Amino acid sequence: MNRSFTISSNQGDQYRLSLSDNDGLNLSKEIADKYGLRIINIELVRVKGKGIASSMTLHWIEQLTAETFWDYPDSLLMYYCDFLNPIPATKKRMFPQEYRSRLFSLMFQRYVKHHDVVGVSEIVVRIDGVDEPYFIHFITRDEHVQLVYSIATELKKAFEK
Repeated sequence: MNRSFTISSNQGDQYRLSLSDNDGLNLSKEIADKYGLRIINIELVRVKGKGIASSMTLHWIEQLTAETFWDYPDSLLMYYCDFLNPIPATKKRMFPQEYRSRLFSLMFQRYVKHHDVVGVSEIVVRIDGVDEPYFIHFITRDEHVQLVYSIATELKKAFEK
């Protein structure tokens, strides 16, 4: 499964949202075999521009991501907060991963609230790296929460060695 969308803002910024079975951590096949769940990796890349993403841009990201999640009942959404690209200038002093982690959580909470979603949870895995923390987000149906906690525990053990 591969879905890719280009989202353009009124300010001229452009983003590519990719949702696919292929994840950068190579977890998809292992998780599918062990737990019977499909991981849908979320990749968001700024293609053009340097502005702060508008609320309308975030809305489209939320909407397209949610539609994909609902289309696959055996799925988990996974978002790995990258550290490669700088974050927009803000008064907050935080690592790019932490900034993206907070933004992703706020987007999830906003979507759930505005669409009266029940039975879906967000699980954030914080991995303490050598120089900075890393964050992996999972969006899951409540029936899969315990499995996701097992996956999270395995991830922490593997990455915090």
